[in-house]
Formats: sequence, C-alpha cells, structure tokens
Amino acid sequence: MEIIKEIRSPLLNRNEYSINLVFEGSTPKTDDIRQQIVSKLKVPKEKIIIKKIDQIYGERKAIVYAYVYDDLKVLDDVEVIKNKKYKKALAEEKKKKLEEKKAKEAASQTVENGQEKTKE
Repeated sequence: MEIIKEIRSPLLNRNEYSINLVFEGSTPKTDDIRQQIVSKLKVPKEKIIIKKIDQIYGERKAIVYAYVYDDLKVLDDVEVIKNKKYKKALAEEKKKKLEEKKAKEAASQTVENGQEKTKE
C-alpha cells in the first residue's frame, strides 16, 4: 500500500487520499482496505470513507480513493453512507460516545451536589 496523493480539504475538514494497492488473488473487500488504511495512517476506522476502488484490468493493482475526516459530525453532514454494516457501526459509536458524555455529566453533577451539601 502506497499513498500516491494526499490533498487537504479544509472546508470539509478532511484529507483526500489516492492510494496504490497491490494485492494477490481477488480485489480486497472495502473493510479490509479500511483496516489497512487504519494501520498505515493511525486514524479511527469510523472516520474513513472509501469512495472508490479502481481495479487495473489484468493486473493485481487497484487505485483506492479514500477520505479521512477530522470529525464524525462533519462526516455525517457531508457523506451519504450506503453500506449498512458501516452505518450500523457508526450509529453504535455515536451512541457509545453519547452515553459516556451523559455519564460524565451525571458524575460531575453528583460531585457538585455533594460539595453544596457540605457547605450548608
């Protein structure tokens, strides 16, 4: 896997990559390519969108066009996600983060309430 081109798109808060992919056998699945990008770029899987996989006819090569977003909120606003499994994974990730945020807020409120009682 070799990054051919990287373009920063500040308006959309993303990096656009063109990647040269050499493989054996059949063309790798989108999830496999996404895992390779995660290991190469060290970014969360949820922030990567594979736009297109152009296989070069008769060769074991493909050009992959991928977007890596800085923020999941921007990704939701900009992208239309077609893959049901990926859509479900994103929804679960959002739900998990929302629950963590609520737990932190609840914990901070109990601490504040506890301090108020000791002052009285």
